[in-house]
Amino acid sequence: MQFNDKYFEPIYQRLLPDLKELERQRQMLQGRRKWLWPAGIILLALFVVFVIIPLHLEETNVPDYQQRVGYLIIGLLLALGGGMLIRNLLLRQFVLIPLSKFHEDFKEKIVRPLLRYINASFDYLPETHISYEQFIQSGLFARREYELDGNDLVTGKMGHLSFLVCDLMVTWFPQWISKKQPGDVVFYGSFFIMESPRFFSNPIYVVSRSENEGRVFSGGSSDMGFIETWNLGSPVIVSEKSFNEHFEVYARDMVEARQLMNNRLLNRIAALKRDSQTSLYIAFHTNKLYVGINNLQDAFEFSYDYPIDNKQLLGAYFYNFITQLELLQELRESISIWTPNVFSRS
Repeated sequence: MQFNDKYFEPIYQRLLPDLKELERQRQMLQGRRKWLWPAGIILLALFVVFVIIPLHLEETNVPDYQQRVGYLIIGLLLALGGGMLIRNLLLRQFVLIPLSKFHEDFKEKIVRPLLRYINASFDYLPETHISYEQFIQSGLFARREYELDGNDLVTGKMGHLSFLVCDLMVTWFPQWISKKQPGDVVFYGSFFIMESPRFFSNPIYVVSRSENEGRVFSGGSSDMGFIETWNLGSPVIVSEKSFNEHFEVYARDMVEARQLMNNRLLNRIAALKRDSQTSLYIAFHTNKLYVGINNLQDAFEFSYDYPIDNKQLLGAYFYNFITQLELLQELRESISIWTPNVFSRS
């Protein structure tokens, strides 16, 4: 499932008319947003000139100058509030509601056909993500009261393995801070769960060595340590030195871990790390494989400030998703050479 332009070009040409129409709508919405502030100021000026000033300055029974000034200030504040209210109503009616429809159209007219082109059996739920329990069952992250937000849930099968993937942001708010303040981002990226009919009797974990995150702590729990490596098992040194430079492997049974982590699989994991320049978390736990790609990106999204019919933008969605699927495919193919005792129930 290698990305190349010949493979991508047919779906791009098929989607191009819809992309052009969405780009036309984007430009129209951008134009509306630019005119909202001038429109609000004009409405405010008209409100002051034709309503507030005549109402208070022509009042003959209020001769005191200070009272007149006070009424004028109150009138201006009312005019300002009214202008902002009208602007917000216009913003909602002519920008926010069409923007929501635009976002929905992008997912249905562009992303869904793109995923079906990759594999017609994939199911796509653009407003759904995995649950807290699904996230925490990987055993990778300390069990805390995280808040989960995400979208773009894709489900399907690769061979005999069912899988799901979604964009996910996991945030933790310490008890001593208000939720109005930004919390600690535990994970932000793509999170995969692949089911297997076989069973891992001993969990095995692969964690990126973190140069700058400060999120992985060896030797104990910490208020900032969301991955408690001391609880994952013993460190395992695999045969590939370059792999050991970028990743840490933990397991309760080192023999099974080394049987599992064959050179082909090690090279594939290392390649994904090089491609994405991000943190990578993998867990082989019970009858599931968990893959977290912490790339600080929300896939299949776009910026309203840039053209949406850009071929490179759509190509990036396509390439990144296929690259991630290749890792799952590698895991699926590697199952056949894993020794039976790895999957035996004890």
